[in-house]
Amino acid sequence: MQSVFEYLHERFGLTFTQQQRQAIDTIEGPVLLLAVPGAGKTTVMVTRIANMIYHKGISPESILTITFSKAGARDMRRRYEGLFGELGGEIPLFCTIHSFCNQVVGSYCRATGGVAPRLIEPRERSAALRELYQRINQEFLSEDLEEELTSNLSFIKNMMLTREQIESNEHLPPEERVLETQIRNLWDLYQAYSSWKRENGLMDFDDMLSYTYTILKRYPDILSSYQDRYRYLCVDEAQDTSKLQHAVVRLLAKREQNLFLVGDEDQSIYRFRGACPENLLEFPKLYPQAKVLKMEQNFRSTQEIVQHANLFISQNKQRYPKKMYTSNPKGEEIAFQKLHDFSDQYRAAIEAYLNEPGTTAIIYRNNLSAVPMADILDRNDVDFYIKEHKARLKQNYVVSDVLAFFSLSFDPSDFSAFSRIFYKTASSLKRNMLNRMPQGRLLAGESYFDRMIALCDENQNTGKIRYIAMMIEKLREMDPVKAMDCILYQIGYLGYLEFTSGAGYSMQAQKLNILTSLASRVRSVEEFLDRIDELDEIVVQHAQRPQARLTL
Repeated sequence: MQSVFEYLHERFGLTFTQQQRQAIDTIEGPVLLLAVPGAGKTTVMVTRIANMIYHKGISPESILTITFSKAGARDMRRRYEGLFGELGGEIPLFCTIHSFCNQVVGSYCRATGGVAPRLIEPRERSAALRELYQRINQEFLSEDLEEELTSNLSFIKNMMLTREQIESNEHLPPEERVLETQIRNLWDLYQAYSSWKRENGLMDFDDMLSYTYTILKRYPDILSSYQDRYRYLCVDEAQDTSKLQHAVVRLLAKREQNLFLVGDEDQSIYRFRGACPENLLEFPKLYPQAKVLKMEQNFRSTQEIVQHANLFISQNKQRYPKKMYTSNPKGEEIAFQKLHDFSDQYRAAIEAYLNEPGTTAIIYRNNLSAVPMADILDRNDVDFYIKEHKARLKQNYVVSDVLAFFSLSFDPSDFSAFSRIFYKTASSLKRNMLNRMPQGRLLAGESYFDRMIALCDENQNTGKIRYIAMMIEKLREMDPVKAMDCILYQIGYLGYLEFTSGAGYSMQAQKLNILTSLASRVRSVEEFLDRIDELDEIVVQHAQRPQARLTL
C-alpha cells in the first residue's frame, strides 16, 4: 500500500513539511510534540494514527486518543473519518479524559460488585455547598462566591494540593500562592464537601479523575488490563491538562512508554482552572528517553501577526525555545492601542466588533466581567448573546455592600443596610457592637452612628465616626464616580476589603472596577442604582438570543 503521505497527496492534495513528517513517522516511545498555533496539529495527529494502523500494523483497538473537550473528540474523529474512512477498518477511540475515567470507575465497580457513585446534579451541589458554607463560615453563600468556591474545590483536586498548601496559602507573597481566593476555611469546606459526596454515593467530574488515579494505583490488575488494551496513548491540548489528569495518563503509559503528547505551553490560558503547563516543561525529566519535536510553521496567520506574537511570548521565560514562522503574506499592520481604564477596554472591544463582518466572540474570565460590556452594548442598541451566565450583579456580596452604602444615604433608618456595612469602614467600629446598640426607632435627627458613638470608650476616635456618617449622608448628592471613590477611600471600604480578602483581594478589586465603570456612564446616583437594577434583567433577556452575531 502507498504511504499515508502519498495517499493524502493523491486523494486530497495535502502535503506536509519536514517537521510534520517527522511527527507522523515517530511512533515508538515517549514523544512531546510542540505545535505552534495554526501548525496543522489535528491533521498531523490523525495522519500519525493512520500511519500507525495502515503501515505499522498497530491495531486500532490499542490506540487511545484523549482530547480536552467533547467537541475536540468529535472533531478529531470526524477529521479521521473524512481522510481515512474510505480505507475501511475499525475506528480507534477518541474521547475526553473524563469519559475514559468514567469507563475505569465503571469497570472497577463491576469487578468488585460495587455500585458506581451517581454524578451529582448542579442543583444538588449548590444546595450542599450553601448548607456546608453556612455551617462552617456562619454566613450565606452568594451566587458569585458559590461560583468561586466551586472553582476552588476543582482546583484543589486537579492540582493535587495538600492541607498544608491551602492553609498556608494566604500568608504567602502573591507570586508564591498556589491559589487566589477570598473563600475562608477553604480546606474545611473541601473536606466537608468530599465527605458529603461519599456519604450520599455521589461524585463530580473531578472525582472521576481522582477515583481513576486511586484505582489504577491500588489495583495493579486493573491498571495492567488497561495497559494491555491501550499500548499507544495520544493526548491533545496537553497544555490544558491538570496535574491529576497527567498523573492518570502517566500511569497508563508507564509500562509501554508509548505516549504522544501534543501541546504548546505558550498557549496555556487555563491555569485558574487547574491547567498545568509544567506537564510539558518537565516531560524530558519524567521520560528520560523522550523525543521533543516541534512544528513551528503557522499556516493560519499573517507575517505581521506571527512576528509580534513571537516578540510577545518571548517575554515568558518558562518555555521551550520556539521560532514560529509563516509563508503567508505580510498582511495589515497591527494597531496598538493604549487604554487607560476598563471602560476604554470595553469600548475598544466593541468598536473592533462593529468593524468586522461575520460572527464574533468576546471571552472573559468570570460572569461579572460581562456586565459592563452588556451595559455598553445595550446603550448602543447592539444585539448580543450572552452564554452560560449565572451570577447576578446584585447578588455579588461586594456589589451588595456598595448598594447598602447608598441605601443608608437615602434612608438613614435602614437598619439592614447599616448593620451590613458599619464595621466595613475606617471607623474602627466592631461587628459585635451591634448586639449592644439600641435598635428602636430613630429620633428626629438621630442616626445609628450616633448610637454607636454612645457605646464607644474615650480612646476611640469618635470624630472619624462622625466624618464617615457625614460622607455616607452626602453620597446621594455626589457625582456617581466621586461617590464610588468616596466609599472606597474616604469611608474606607477598600481598606476593609484589602484586609479581609487576603489572596482574593484582586478579585474584589475587579468587581469594584466594574461598578466604577458603570458609574462613569451615568449622571446621577439614582440613575446609577436604576441601571444596576436593569442590568440583571438585560443579561437574562440576552441569554435567550443565540441568533445574535456577537457572543459574550
